[in-house]
Amino acid sequence: MVRNAFAAMDLTSPGSTPFHLVASVQYELAGSAQGVYELWWATPDRWRESFQTQGGESESNLALGNKLYVLRSGPAPSLASLRTREILHPTGPTAFTWTLSVQKVLVTNVNGRKQICVDAKGSVIEERACLDPVSSKLVSVSERTNYLEAHRSDFQCLGEKCFPRDFESRYFDERMRIQVTDLETAGRFTQDVFAVPQGSVERDWCAVPTQKGRGTGTSFNVAIGPPRLVAYWLLVGSNGRLENAVALRSGGSAIDGKLKTFFQSRTFPVKLCGGRPIEYDVLFDLPSHVQ
Repeated sequence: MVRNAFAAMDLTSPGSTPFHLVASVQYELAGSAQGVYELWWATPDRWRESFQTQGGESESNLALGNKLYVLRSGPAPSLASLRTREILHPTGPTAFTWTLSVQKVLVTNVNGRKQICVDAKGSVIEERACLDPVSSKLVSVSERTNYLEAHRSDFQCLGEKCFPRDFESRYFDERMRIQVTDLETAGRFTQDVFAVPQGSVERDWCAVPTQKGRGTGTSFNVAIGPPRLVAYWLLVGSNGRLENAVALRSGGSAIDGKLKTFFQSRTFPVKLCGGRPIEYDVLFDLPSHVQ
């Protein structure tokens, strides 16, 4: 039951109904930023997303078949936009899955509403999923690790799919709140929605790339004191070597220097679309990646 409910959160699986989504984002990390995320989704290889902050930062990504067109105001995507995309537009076969071990099942009553809640546990995560006993649809999902707390609620259903309109999280010293303000099915998008933006960068791309190799290199180990998020955006070339590294949240000159040496010493997995190697980006953050 829980597995089926989680699978129903995946609005972007093959065969899903096209939709349009708008969300407001409140992001806090050594300061506050507000933004709006918008997604027009037709198929897994035909969609457009944009993220715009009140401070003027912007980014858009347009997927058309085997091409991705990227247009952004800076040299790298912002950490706020990457985090928002992880929540609202995750990809891959494991984006919406339930693989934890059930610990207990209990019946609760919230504001006169009966719910069946399932507590589950993995190696580093604890999760509670609460469902409506009549429809078997999710009402809320909470998860916790040593460094993460997240809560999803206010689910809206589009046919058999149900998606959370409210998301809150704490990740080290990062705080985030996402509220979906508009979510509706779309019979047909106007032609300009998928027009290639002027000035955008064209990249080879596919919805589900395959992977060759696991990458090599020494592990990175550094003490950074109290829990504090350090994040880098990495662009990996088609040969599995680093092409660019941009600090989205610096760790200071000493840690940044060690990280850049670490990145340069590594080889990354090669990703392929139709057998052809492609470049791709990676969000690398600490201390969750300290080994």
